[in-house]
Amino acid sequence: MTSSHRGRLARPTLTFTGLGAAALATGAVLYLLARAPGASGLPGGLGLDPWPALTGSLPSLLHTLAFALLAAAALGPTPRVVLACATCWTALGAAFEALQHPTVAHALLPLPEALDPTGALAGWVAPIARFAHLGTFDPGDLLATAIGGALAVWLGLRVLRGGVAS
Repeated sequence: MTSSHRGRLARPTLTFTGLGAAALATGAVLYLLARAPGASGLPGGLGLDPWPALTGSLPSLLHTLAFALLAAAALGPTPRVVLACATCWTALGAAFEALQHPTVAHALLPLPEALDPTGALAGWVAPIARFAHLGTFDPGDLLATAIGGALAVWLGLRVLRGGVAS
């Protein structure tokens, strides 16, 4: 492998990592500034949100975008890897949002005990059930998650074609 070929392979990986880290950092700042204190699960929510209609679902978009790009960077970005990572993170985000729907969440709460009377699986099943029960379902988050996945594919393919400066 020539050094110029290695450089071409490294550039998309670095660009994916930078874009993913920027999306992740933006989402974290948004959580800290816009969410009510304690609502984000992160310390110090300030509740400063001048555009709640815009920023309410933005973290879902940013989360999907960031982790799809970071996963693609880690796996070695190719068009197939980009599509697979974006699809997986979109599906995962949508599944966690769907878990928060009241019908699903109420059905899940007694599930850990019913499925696992010995408590062997409680370490991972019970927290998911609690997350589902305490979360808030928002169809806007489902849409934002899908947009984040689509944006990851679009950006990823542009980077691979050399259309985004690194």
